[in-house]
Amino acid sequence: PTDFDSLIIGGKGHGDLGDSVFGNVTAEIVRRTKTNVWVVPPHTFFTPVKNIVLAVKNEALITNKVVSYIKEIMDLFDSRLHLINIVTKYGESQNAAYLEMEEVKSHFGNAETTVHILPAENVVEGI
Repeated sequence: PTDFDSLIIGGKGHGDLGDSVFGNVTAEIVRRTKTNVWVVPPHTFFTPVKNIVLAVKNEALITNKVVSYIKEIMDLFDSRLHLINIVTKYGESQNAAYLEMEEVKSHFGNAETTVHILPAENVVEGI
């Protein structure tokens, strides 16, 4: 089929480092596809999605498609959304970051959403 929005695929590996994490077929699909790919690691047990974390810098990065997709997952699992903004010592103030995240939060309407402003040396460390 060509009319899908997401692909869920299992992962297991026997090849190099990238392949050992995902598997040969899965790694190649992730490299080539232009749609969402969810990789399910081997020996994973399904648990309902109760908390979703969206790390985002500002409102300009939030599209209607992203909001719709997240809302669908939230509705399906009765999930809670956590918006995270990492503030580095070189970046904006925590106050400005909070105001920006409130704008992002407004896109999700009355969905159960919490804003977290986390100080960190860099974004990767913060996440």
